Amino acid sequence: MPSIVEMYHKPVSAFFDAYKEKKPAEDMEVDGEKDGEPDMDVDSQPETSQREQQIDILSLIMNCVHTALSMVKDPEKDSPRTTERIKMVLNLIQNGHEEEGKTFLSGIAVHLQCLLKEKEDQESELHKEWLSTEASNPEHINSAGTFRRAAIQCLEEKLASLLAGIISFIDKNCNMNIVISEQAHRWQRFVWLEILNCPQVTQVHYTHSFSHPNQMMGEYVVQGTAYEGGGFLAGMPFSWLIYSQIDEIMKTTSEEPGSHENNGLLELVMKTASRLNQLHWGKFCLR
Repeated sequence: MPSIVEMYHKPVSAFFDAYKEKKPAEDMEVDGEKDGEPDMDVDSQPETSQREQQIDILSLIMNCVHTALSMVKDPEKDSPRTTERIKMVLNLIQNGHEEEGKTFLSGIAVHLQCLLKEKEDQESELHKEWLSTEASNPEHINSAGTFRRAAIQCLEEKLASLLAGIISFIDKNCNMNIVISEQAHRWQRFVWLEILNCPQVTQVHYTHSFSHPNQMMGEYVVQGTAYEGGGFLAGMPFSWLIYSQIDEIMKTTSEEPGSHENNGLLELVMKTASRLNQLHWGKFCLR
């Protein structure tokens, strides 16, 4: 966790931008021990200093995930889905530590980073320094014991709300069942994780998703995309996003000249597929 001097006049997203996983550095230390010689790389000290200035996003997610899950509600009270969701999220987080590449944790982390950046862009320069300001409050320091602990507590409180909103979004139509199921095909899991790790595809924005009355009260209701907000068990990862994109492209393409001539339907399909392939998610969905 950065010191109070390093955090002065800096928004939280600045430290998230500098975040790098510590696993490679830890592996280097293990290799050095195996050789029986200490690592004398001249760059090791600056790298250590750099890591101290970064925020461990993954640890923060682990610390606030239970609070976040308690904020996620289902339309039906006492729904068994609430308990199922808790188990799925915890399993995905645990499995994420054992996997390489794009994981559930990395997708959550990149969305938190984007939401914080968007929130800060909408605020004044003074409000961008909210973490150092709140953490340096004498009451917070007295309660936590140290500035670092106060900063972590303040950050976890803010992140828990954002994390709850992200979870409520990605579990529309029981979407998390796809990635957690043992019967899921490899392509389903691949597409699911690719989309989760791409905020350009999910289009989750702070203004649209975290400024409604229910969200301000600390509740995030999981809304389905079926009739009257109902849900269903989807088979395609993030199906509502893909459907929306395809529908929009087909409408735009059908309005172009010549789309209703002979072979117009075939041409419409081919043009739609071609344009889908140019999108972020189209590149891996149409492989």
